[in-house]
Amino acid sequence: MDAESPAGLNTYLTFRPASMPPPRRSDPPASPAVKRFLDSMMLTMAQWREGEGFDLEALRGLGNPEAAFILDTLLERLAGSGAGWREVDALAALGIPPVRYRLKNLVEHPMAEVRLRAARHLEAMGEAGAAEREIVRLLRDPATDIGAAALMMMAEAHPAERVQNALLECALDGADHLRVH
Repeated sequence: MDAESPAGLNTYLTFRPASMPPPRRSDPPASPAVKRFLDSMMLTMAQWREGEGFDLEALRGLGNPEAAFILDTLLERLAGSGAGWREVDALAALGIPPVRYRLKNLVEHPMAEVRLRAARHLEAMGEAGAAEREIVRLLRDPATDIGAAALMMMAEAHPAERVQNALLECALDGADHLRVH
């Protein structure tokens, strides 16, 4: 069974022995790595402004129950209105089979920042054209809410003809905050 399919995802997350209940949101696994990661998710305003991410090193080598708990935590945050690139980066850093499936789902997320970051990670995992498709989609969307700097950096890194054409269209008919670039 493919671990990236919904059925494989459920198999991966529910293989715990029946006597061991899944971690509850109020009762995370008591490992130093999990605590370190959860602590890193509580950013100060200064850390947020500086663009500091979560402690991704803490995610390396987590056991399955811990990884499942962190996956659930990240998915819960990604479902909320405060979702952003930090959650997507942490999801990708988990390195467990369900990650690719979840990143593919995030390409349809309502927030452009999340979609673009998920597409970038999918491309790094071998999904050719994922970032390019999202760049073109965002450039052609006059109501996009993505920051100009992030989108232009991604466009510059993907100089394909269709991205260049979308940039030209954006210059004429794109979102107001993108047209100046």
